[in-house]
Amino acid sequence: TVLDTIRLRTRLAEIYNVNKGQVHANVLGEHGDTSFVAWSSATIAGVPIDQYVDSIASNRDIRAEYKREDIETYVKKSGGKIISRKGCTVYGIATTSMHIVKTLAGNAQTAMTVSSLHEGEYGLKDVCLSSLSLDGTDGVRSIITQPLSDDELKKLYESAEALKAVISGVEF
Repeated sequence: TVLDTIRLRTRLAEIYNVNKGQVHANVLGEHGDTSFVAWSSATIAGVPIDQYVDSIASNRDIRAEYKREDIETYVKKSGGKIISRKGCTVYGIATTSMHIVKTLAGNAQTAMTVSSLHEGEYGLKDVCLSSLSLDGTDGVRSIITQPLSDDELKKLYESAEALKAVISGVEF
């Protein structure tokens, strides 16, 4: 969900009128219908996203009226919209792939939402899905078990079950 996370951060940066490098929010789960935003850990400039507007002394330039569901729909549907307009999404995928390769080749030790095998993290086993992980030249060094709300944990488990259902239907 690296590309989804980039789309999310870019959209939030537009809404809050800040540099997207200041936005830290992640899309977790599978890349698809059961992906979700981990809103409970989303921040702008280190401030929880729910508190950001109130923390700005002069917030006249901040347009922060949105529904979280609309943002999640935007992120999930962006690829389809691009395909309907251009016929493909190669540029976003290429840019994301390049970011991942630079991380792996450059030993940048970067936190990204890549899919990896869970071996007990969040109580999940034997399933690969996207969660925040620390990545470098050796690939995924460690899954970062960022704090999730009960609702977000439920969504993560639902995403894992959806993936397991697809896997169980594959015939070899």
